[in-house]
Amino acid sequence: MPRPRRALRLLSPSLSLLVALGACVPGGAPRVAPRGTLQPGGEGPAAAETGAFAVVQAVPTGELREVPEVSITFSRPLRSLDGSSPPPPVRMMPQPAGSWDWVGTRALRFSPEKALPAATSYEVEVRGARSLDGATLEPYRFAFSTPRPRVVSASPAHDARGLRPDATVRLTFNQPVDDAGVRAAVSLGRADGDRAPVAFDLRRPDAADLRRVELVPRAPLAVHAAYETRVDARLRGTEGPLEAGASHVQTFHTYDELTATLDCDDRGRRCAPGDGVTVRLNNPVRRSDLRRAVVIEPAVKVDWPAWQNEKETTSYLRLEGAFLPGRRYTVRVRPGLRDVHGQTLARELARSFEVSDLPAAFHVGVRGGVLEPSEVREVPLSAMNLP
Repeated sequence: MPRPRRALRLLSPSLSLLVALGACVPGGAPRVAPRGTLQPGGEGPAAAETGAFAVVQAVPTGELREVPEVSITFSRPLRSLDGSSPPPPVRMMPQPAGSWDWVGTRALRFSPEKALPAATSYEVEVRGARSLDGATLEPYRFAFSTPRPRVVSASPAHDARGLRPDATVRLTFNQPVDDAGVRAAVSLGRADGDRAPVAFDLRRPDAADLRRVELVPRAPLAVHAAYETRVDARLRGTEGPLEAGASHVQTFHTYDELTATLDCDDRGRRCAPGDGVTVRLNNPVRRSDLRRAVVIEPAVKVDWPAWQNEKETTSYLRLEGAFLPGRRYTVRVRPGLRDVHGQTLARELARSFEVSDLPAAFHVGVRGGVLEPSEVREVPLSAMNLP
């Protein structure tokens, strides 16, 4: 009995070898004839394209705020992927420095050597385009223009107030502008009264950045006055011939005569209990001066926030304190208060307010929903402002 088991162990490696050799011997698999050769661009004949050969996308078009890339996409392939490319059947007028590059088999993209000049109109023409299947394309044209000159930021901001007489005007454009173009298109003058023009000198805050200019008035601006900066629609930049096409106007105001207002939080002459009174000024003053200028009759102790710095300037003061319900108070801002421009409050401001009564209320001091009839209990009651 031991011998057969030994023979089986010896035969096992042989059987394994026979199985491995059998796997390498050609079997009865079906033969398939070759249908093509693998090579670049050798996918075989392209499937017939449906639809007419056409430009399916051409960008950009129209007047632009920003300049995206210039590209054209066709409905059929115009080049194979074997490395050979036909000359791009497209031209741009005027022709900037750069080249048309193929993107895949159906698209062209213009790669400029530097950014396209601003304020310039371009026309792109596709002529003589031929797809791989021999279809031809009628001439195709599209046009666009790069951004016209315009103001992108200005200081002072539109309708700014409280400016000093030595204020200057700073303008930033979206493209370079020269001094002659600015002088021809930009003006500064009064926006009220006689609308007199203001003579100014032109300054460059940064000589390397020709988009920025500063208008420096040759004489101090009048106080208590409105001014207007106007950029005419004829403005031109240095890169292209297109004008701005639209004017830009914004106003600003020098500081006004010092005035003050008083109001309650309810915006009327009756203040809600617990609310305060607000003092507002049109020009900043030192906080400590404003506190001394305010008088409340009858006297009320005001809770001044501890974090406030009395030496700082402010145009706002909040009066919060023990204003009693049902009482009438008069708040005064005395004349002589001086603002940061050296002006004083010419007249006293006084306003009377009534603090409303507390709302009617009635409370029963009972908890639970059952009272035993034999039990004697004291029930606390409280009432406020009930008839």
